[in-house]
Amino acid sequence: MFKDASSQEINRAMELAWSAFHIYRNTSLKQRADFMRAIAREIEALGAELLQVTGRETNLPEARLRNERARTMFQLSSYADA
Repeated sequence: MFKDASSQEINRAMELAWSAFHIYRNTSLKQRADFMRAIAREIEALGAELLQVTGRETNLPEARLRNERARTMFQLSSYADA
């Protein structure tokens, strides 16, 4: 189901992340806050499917995954509000 990434794939991911950083750092604080809120909404919208996939990947119990999801959404929203 899951495979290791090649050095080329890792390098490409790093290049894309670096490119995204240059775009993101030029956004306003309001845009960043809106972006964090959007991420929290998308995490919530993934619903049970996110829990199923993360459960298979981590072998953590569903209750723990629900708490981690809630914590992550709370942190994103709280940071955006700050």
